[in-house]
Amino acid sequence: MGGLASLCGGTGLLTPTLFTQGSQLLKGEVPSQWTLFWEGPENPSSWLLQFSKKASQLTKWMNNTKQGSILDSEVNLNHIYHSEIFLNCLRQMTARQL
Repeated sequence: MGGLASLCGGTGLLTPTLFTQGSQLLKGEVPSQWTLFWEGPENPSSWLLQFSKKASQLTKWMNNTKQGSILDSEVNLNHIYHSEIFLNCLRQMTARQL
């Protein structure tokens, strides 16, 4: 994302990777390299919006952890996980252990 931003700002160079990512964005697709990092919505705008929300929440959690106040308020796992997937994995792991 930073490479695309610098390219659009005129300070970066066009590389094959940036060309591929830009082409996929122009087609209305989320770049395949981004989906390796996090599988989100198929619409690039929605993907970026949700990604930024998750990154913001993780930053907040990290700051609270450094201050020792992570559990002073409610921790909502929906900010970073799909809770139904998380709980299903926990259920399967518990069933295997039993």
